[in-house]
Amino acid sequence: MLAGRRPFAGSSDAGIAPARSSLSISPGSAHRSWTRAIDASTRESIERATAGGRAAIEQRLVALQQEWDIDRVLMVNFAALVFAQLVAATRDRRWLWGPLVQTPFLMMHATLGWCPPSLWFRPMGFRTRFEIQEEREELIRRLGETAGLTGSRSRLEESDSSQ
Repeated sequence: MLAGRRPFAGSSDAGIAPARSSLSISPGSAHRSWTRAIDASTRESIERATAGGRAAIEQRLVALQQEWDIDRVLMVNFAALVFAQLVAATRDRRWLWGPLVQTPFLMMHATLGWCPPSLWFRPMGFRTRFEIQEEREELIRRLGETAGLTGSRSRLEESDSSQ
């Protein structure tokens, strides 16, 4: 770590955020239930692709390349809303309050890793980039196993066996 530089909340000394930061989305039981539901869906997707063989795994890996993570959804949502509100503000200046309220949310998301709009998108099934990457790595590992290679257990398998 560079001298005098303090890492962001939830980051390691190496400057890389862990897959599951305590500030990643939101605190509370609702966050845990969404995470469990998303993890279960991910496990099902992995099993479905694995059952379909090498072609299904490769197809799922292509689909994962195109999946939008929650950060991307939040940025597009923010940009579209602010643009629309600024256009509306040319007719009525009261629309300027929208960007004034939304900009601190963008700053929260950049510094803390979550903001209130995350609470709307998370239940819709939007995953973090770390969750998408975990599925990608597990599928690549299983793809290697179909070629006769072996690997270690994933976090999803470990959390499944600990429950």
